[in-house]
Amino acid sequence: MDDLIRTYMTLSPIVVDADDPLADAAQLMRERRIRHLPVMRGRRLVGVLTQLDLHIAVLEKRVALATAVVSEAMSSKPFVVAPNTPLDQVVRGLVDGRHPCAIVSDGERVHGIFTAVDALRAPKRMGNTH
Repeated sequence: MDDLIRTYMTLSPIVVDADDPLADAAQLMRERRIRHLPVMRGRRLVGVLTQLDLHIAVLEKRVALATAVVSEAMSSKPFVVAPNTPLDQVVRGLVDGRHPCAIVSDGERVHGIFTAVDALRAPKRMGNTH
C-alpha cells in the first residue's frame, strides 16, 4: 500500500482566484459543501480560504461580503506538501502547525487537497496500532 499523500488526498480541488468576489466563494463553499478553497493568482498558489477565514473576515473584521474579494479574507501562508510526501509527515504537519488543510502541489500546479475528513478516511498507519 502506498502511504504517500497522493493516495489519500482529494484530487483536483475546486480553486478560486484571489480577485474573485468573496460572496461568490462563500456561495461556492455552501453549494458544494466544502470548507477549504485553494486560492490562485493566475497559475500561482497564493493562499487558502477556509470557512473559518470567511467567518472571521465577516464577523470580526467586518469585511463586507458583498464587495470584498477573496484575498481580503484568505490565509496567505497555506501548508503546502509535495504529492510524494509521506502521509504521517503531512498529518504531523497539520497537527503541529494547526493547519486546517494541506494543499498538495508540485510547485507548478495544485494536484489535490488533504483535510481532516481525508485523514479520517486514511488507514491507521501513523504509529497508532490500537
